[in-house]
Amino acid sequence: MSPDLINFWLILAVPLALIHWIARWRGWIRVGTATKPLVMTALILWFYFADGWRGAGWVVIAGLIFSLIGDVMLQLPRRFFIPGLFAFLLAHICYSVWFCLPVPIFHPVLGALFMLITLGMYFYFQSLIKALKSRAYGRRFLIPVFLYGFTLCLMTLSGCQTLLRADWPANAAGFSALGGILFLISDSLLGFNRFIQPLPGGKTLEMMTYHLAQTAIITGSLLR
Repeated sequence: MSPDLINFWLILAVPLALIHWIARWRGWIRVGTATKPLVMTALILWFYFADGWRGAGWVVIAGLIFSLIGDVMLQLPRRFFIPGLFAFLLAHICYSVWFCLPVPIFHPVLGALFMLITLGMYFYFQSLIKALKSRAYGRRFLIPVFLYGFTLCLMTLSGCQTLLRADWPANAAGFSALGGILFLISDSLLGFNRFIQPLPGGKTLEMMTYHLAQTAIITGSLLR
């Protein structure tokens, strides 16, 4: 990473993220609850003060802010789950728009990647839908979760298509694609841990991949 991209807020975000991961691992609920929004706040300020907001960068700022709102919502009682999901859906739309500016491209490789992602998510959603139907409150989550999953897949695909764009530097595209893939992994872990079966260390892995995804997306955006 270029020294020009490093500022106080990125340096602050690193220990905050580490503390949050440890809190998740150790089960320190209060510490985890307090540090979760602080990490995203630091990342937003990193992007802003690194001049990432200039030009169309406001789209990324919007995505980061929606992510912060989603972080807060998902820590609240269950009735806030769908609003939190909607906030992240808007974040993914913002990121997808950013990755596709000025216009999206179409390539056979993207078609193959889309089929691969769709196949993987098909098997994942079979287990997820079964788990949701088995819960008294789960059925009302079916449509929102499906729409969210579809939007998440499109965002991941949009991030990967930057690798094929001539108007994206290779390093920026690499970070953007990595961010999209890590986001897909993180949200898949979230759904598995919350609705199917808790994994050993699953909550920690979920947040590690989430923070790394946001960091990669920001880095790719700043390098563009």
